[in-house]
Amino acid sequence: MMAMGGRDGGGGDAALQGLSTVIFQPRIDSIMRDVMLLENQIPWWVLEVLMGFLPDPVPVDRFLSVMAAKFNVRTTSGGGHDQRAAAGPDVAGDELGGGRQRRPMHLLALFRDHQVVGLRPPHPAPAEDNRRRLISATPSANFSTAMELAEMGVHLAASKTGRFGDMAVQGRRLFGKLFLAPVFLNDLTACWLVNMAAYEASAGRSADDYAVSSYLYLVALLMNREDDVHQLRSRCVVHSTFSNTRTLEFFKGLAPHLHFGRQYDRVLQDLLDYKRDRPVFVAVHKFLYNNFKTILTVLSIVGVIAPIIRALFYRQNQN
Repeated sequence: MMAMGGRDGGGGDAALQGLSTVIFQPRIDSIMRDVMLLENQIPWWVLEVLMGFLPDPVPVDRFLSVMAAKFNVRTTSGGGHDQRAAAGPDVAGDELGGGRQRRPMHLLALFRDHQVVGLRPPHPAPAEDNRRRLISATPSANFSTAMELAEMGVHLAASKTGRFGDMAVQGRRLFGKLFLAPVFLNDLTACWLVNMAAYEASAGRSADDYAVSSYLYLVALLMNREDDVHQLRSRCVVHSTFSNTRTLEFFKGLAPHLHFGRQYDRVLQDLLDYKRDRPVFVAVHKFLYNNFKTILTVLSIVGVIAPIIRALFYRQNQN
């Protein structure tokens, strides 16, 4: 699968290409689904032995990029390969080349690592650890849905790298932004997300081992009703072939079974800090946000009535 799925069609073994066209291509989604099931994983050292029998090196890194492209709405709908791999390290090369890093457990573990490599260091600085209180014991306390974040003046935005580990809150004076990886959700990618979270639950050893689970948990907490799903869609965070109802059911149904780690704690604490540091702005912005149409209506009425009142006063003064 990696030998054929990772090639671009230019050169290579003609027999493999013919086999791929006849057997694999009509069933590609089913195969890609099955190879990422946690229960179907083969130890990586076995895959290395099998790849050693092939005449050409297996382009593992390209295969991972092709797989990652399924999460990207631009490549999923328009063809081409995922360009996010260029923004991060060559994961397959780091894992396989020269023993620079530990060998992955299996293909699912390697794919998960490829999808969560973030721009922030995995462990916060000691000063940050001392300053922050982790609030995992009450994960949803005072938390805001997507609509409530908009009321507070926090705008949702899609991160540029598309890595699930890149979750961050940025506050610029008054307004803030919550950056989340954009995700394309369909039957295939939903299956991969569930299995990556299952792998994290089975292999996680620290609070930093739950990046995908933290991402899913955070998105689930942003959704309480279909309006929240629409808000995430409008901000290009969630793209889905599912309806709003089914998308909501997927995330909310998955959330109770998820672990969440330091990434989630950091984002939640940043949101609570934002709300605490701007109480007046948050209150005023919420009022204006919720009553914007009413205020416009009142101003329009005043704009119509004011000239009439002025004309009446003018006539009265003339008399």
